[in-house]
Amino acid sequence: MKPACRQTGRSNQCHLCAIFQIIANLKKIHYHPCAITSHHQTTHHNLSSQDYHPVRDAIPVTRPYRVQKSRRDDILICFSVNFTFPTQPVILMKSKRPIYSFLLCSLLPLLTFSQITLTNTAEITKIKQGTTYFAMKDPASPAAAAYVAAIKKAWTLNKVECIKYTDVEKNIAPNNSFVTLGANMTTSNSTLASTETRMYLELWTTNGKFTYDPKKRRHFNQADKIVVGTIELFADFYAQNNPSAMYKMEYDAAGHFKNWGTGILSNYLQQLCALLEKGTECSAKTEIANTAELQKMASTTLFVPDYVLTKFSKNSDDESKKHPEKEIFDDLTLSYKLLSLAELNEKITNSTAPFYYLLFVKTPTEKFVTVTQSQTGEIIYLGYTASASNFKNADLKALQKTAGKK
Repeated sequence: MKPACRQTGRSNQCHLCAIFQIIANLKKIHYHPCAITSHHQTTHHNLSSQDYHPVRDAIPVTRPYRVQKSRRDDILICFSVNFTFPTQPVILMKSKRPIYSFLLCSLLPLLTFSQITLTNTAEITKIKQGTTYFAMKDPASPAAAAYVAAIKKAWTLNKVECIKYTDVEKNIAPNNSFVTLGANMTTSNSTLASTETRMYLELWTTNGKFTYDPKKRRHFNQADKIVVGTIELFADFYAQNNPSAMYKMEYDAAGHFKNWGTGILSNYLQQLCALLEKGTECSAKTEIANTAELQKMASTTLFVPDYVLTKFSKNSDDESKKHPEKEIFDDLTLSYKLLSLAELNEKITNSTAPFYYLLFVKTPTEKFVTVTQSQTGEIIYLGYTASASNFKNADLKALQKTAGKK
């Protein structure tokens, strides 16, 4: 008799369950009974309290990410987790011995992310004909009001609406698209290592195979999801280690995103809409330098958020340690002014005259330094570093050199 599927209890195993079972038998992998993705029509939320479990009412979907070894040569198979809407559980599997992880990682494609990326541009025509839904905890809450207003003003590609996370599935239909908060999480079984999580806004649509029917209890299959664009977010230590908590918070994220706020979000959406209208696939890892705009910037004041002075720690939420302002801005001939993040967002929202501002975005593995024109939202400069270092004087000198300022 064929073994029963651990997810559904049926006598015939599905193909993914069979693969997991074969590997488990050969290599003694310890995997959770809930460790199968949404290919099953029913969901199971029976993770133990010791397991990582995203918000109980906002379960993430999963896909293979990478393998990391600890000092004991154990292997932890980790998965990128796209927190989109509440349907599926997370997988964390730990092995006592090395295994052939490619069997798992080949099941679904891997994704790479940058500050702003655009892909699958053939979907843009379809998206323009439908509605784009921005998902959040509660668009009707007072805390979300300013963000809802900013989204409706800045999103010009097509019709736009703001909905609750729990309403995403019922709005899936041909030509509709969604902007949801996503997270790509990796961790290690070393007690010395903290969780590393990339967080981003993600624009996606579907291949049209899913039809919402509350009577059938059939959930959206992530294989039918088509990612079109992403905007990288600078998540602080708390957000990286507690990504699910972001779904319990209002859309302001309680200050846990550094490149966030109504003004900054408005500019990001302006830039994304402009890229979508252009329709050319792009990766923001490619450095940007708009010479004409940079020359204008060089003759004005560059506004800089004061969090660039923070000595961000990889393994602590302590943000009290700061670089001296002179250390960061030494030998800078560009005129600049430090502002708090709240002051910067207010200036973007309320200023009638265009100005230029800098943003520093740090992920677990990369660093982006951008300069944005506040009125159009255009990113006129992007400096990319393939390491997660803090902001440095060298970042400003590189900008100054590119702007041609002596």
